[in-house]
Amino acid sequence: MYKNVLENIDNISLWPVISFVIFFLFFLGLLWWVFSVDKKFIADMSNMPLGDETDSHQVTSPEKRAPSPPEVSGWRGAGGEVIMKSTTKNQKV
Repeated sequence: MYKNVLENIDNISLWPVISFVIFFLFFLGLLWWVFSVDKKFIADMSNMPLGDETDSHQVTSPEKRAPSPPEVSGWRGAGGEVIMKSTTKNQKV
């Protein structure tokens, strides 16, 4: 039954050619990416599963490191906001 349906479609022989061209272009693009990608990027990505929990693939020099968030001490409120300890009143941050 399916054979009869496919035989009756006009230009059915064009679809395998189109799918092969799409596959071949994808393969060439992937091959180009493999040979043009930065080797340091590949090394960093291959070491990620073996590293510790820090972001070892990012730049860690002190001048390019992002500033750390300020230390906040206190309690979390019902909405998740931090309520600072104070002797006079509670301040929401």
